[in-house]
Amino acid sequence: MKKILFMLVSFFALFCLSCTDRHDNVKQFAEEETIYPGMYDTIGGKIGFERVEIDLLKAGRIPESQIKLGKAKKTLIEYDNEEVLINSLCSWVNITGLTQSKLYRFKVFTIDEFGDKSVPQEIALIPFTDSDKELLTIAYPTVITSPWAATLTWPNSLSSVLLDYYSLSYSYKDRNNTPISGERSENPQFSIENLEAGKTATVNITYKVVPKVDDVPILDTVFIEQTVTLNMPTSETYQRDLQNRAIQSMLLSGDNMKIRWATVTDFTMQYTVLQYTGESGEQSIRIENTETETFVPGLGSGMSFSVTSNYKPEGVTGVYIDATPKVYTAANVDLDRTGWTSTQSHSRPSDSPSPLAHLDGDISTFLSLVKPGKSTGGASTPIGDIVYFINDMGSKQTFDYFRIRHRNDGIGLRVWGLSVYGSDDGVNFSEIRRDIDIPSYSVPSILETPNIELPLSSYRYIKVVYEKWDPVNNSAMQISEFYLGKK
Repeated sequence: MKKILFMLVSFFALFCLSCTDRHDNVKQFAEEETIYPGMYDTIGGKIGFERVEIDLLKAGRIPESQIKLGKAKKTLIEYDNEEVLINSLCSWVNITGLTQSKLYRFKVFTIDEFGDKSVPQEIALIPFTDSDKELLTIAYPTVITSPWAATLTWPNSLSSVLLDYYSLSYSYKDRNNTPISGERSENPQFSIENLEAGKTATVNITYKVVPKVDDVPILDTVFIEQTVTLNMPTSETYQRDLQNRAIQSMLLSGDNMKIRWATVTDFTMQYTVLQYTGESGEQSIRIENTETETFVPGLGSGMSFSVTSNYKPEGVTGVYIDATPKVYTAANVDLDRTGWTSTQSHSRPSDSPSPLAHLDGDISTFLSLVKPGKSTGGASTPIGDIVYFINDMGSKQTFDYFRIRHRNDGIGLRVWGLSVYGSDDGVNFSEIRRDIDIPSYSVPSILETPNIELPLSSYRYIKVVYEKWDPVNNSAMQISEFYLGKK
């Protein structure tokens, strides 16, 4: 029994000795818990010229003293095998030297005092580079030259979907080889002066712009260079190339002419002179640039007149040059319809409210009359009725042609044939020409007829009777404009 008890005590002692520091032996293989430094809570980027700016905090761009990210002490940016280490925490970073137009992938970490990295924030950005800049284009200026000077203007905005324009600078050398320079901002217009006639002049222009990517301006201003080479005219060439003020239209009113002028766009033009021979001899009228319309008494159809515009060249004092006169003959001139009135044989449909729609010069309006036996738009015309309109021209007018403009390409809405009558009292009408077929009425693409000949006539009132139309399709006949004129 003693022997058995001894064996049990020995076994227990041996077991205790074998378990001594058991946990100490395991301890050497256990790792401590890793605590990462705090990470930035957001990431967003803006692109600039060969650089990007990356925002890292939802709180915005705040000083380092206000940034609390646990044990984090530094900022690390990794991209393209490059590392940028900043010895502080940052609410945003500026990465420069990005000269390639490609996608850069950025990882931004915080680092603690032991060199441990946080979980990164990641973003991919493509900077704006020189290769992108080369693709930017600036509109070439409009150039007005005289033998001794030139003016460069840009009629339209220099900003576009690709860039925002801010200013420009320019430089050139005058005829004495003296350097001249200047700057312009919102109004990009400038003149270069004291140049040598018949020689070449070079202007170097630098534009200050901010490019746009996907319609968003980048962070930085860039400069675009442009060279403008001008071949300065001689005084003889300059005069030959001068253009007289353009005539927009001519209209007859009795034996008088109303001339409508095109807007003057060349600021070196001073005025225009119109000359003709009237009943009392040679006549001359000066037309200022601001005038848009000139009434010329005694200038009738078939008469000739000349137009001469006067110019003051830039870059020289006391020199005025006339353009070469341009001679016109007043042929095939429409009558001036100002003040005309009109009545119709029947009431008009609701889509044709104005009785003067065919006289108003607006091709979007029209005179509509219902065909006999039809009704539309609250108006109707009995079978067998004669459909017509009467224009009162206010006074007796002389004419020998008419012309109409159809409302649209619908053949069923067109007048196919008509007759024309004249009167001095608006009651008793005389036949001028009957049963006139309207040329090309069946061609949808031809909206306006040529001038249709009439016997030379002089009346105050003109009556137009509709004779032919499409009897099946559509219920109305529509005319956009009706003109009279004299060859």
